Amino acid sequence: MTKSVFTALPKKPGATKCELSRTISLMSQLTKLILRVLLNRIQGRTTGEVSEEQYGFMLDKGTCNAIFLLRILSERSIEMKKDLHVCFIDCDSI
Repeated sequence: MTKSVFTALPKKPGATKCELSRTISLMSQLTKLILRVLLNRIQGRTTGEVSEEQYGFMLDKGTCNAIFLLRILSERSIEMKKDLHVCFIDCDSI
């Protein structure tokens, strides 16, 4: 239960650099069960703390929802002849 095997999966065929691979952890079923219980407890306590604008890693929200809202915002800004400034932040790379 205290050991995991880390495996690098290439994002693209023939990837040789670490940046082009995604690392996954292979662990025991018991460890997965414990992590799932912890995740559910954490999500129950953080749901009220996360803003409605958050779409990453949120239940019932995803990229399609965010793209749809961005499209509506951009169409309305064109109709109203107003500027629309958008900023995307990739928190994984910070």
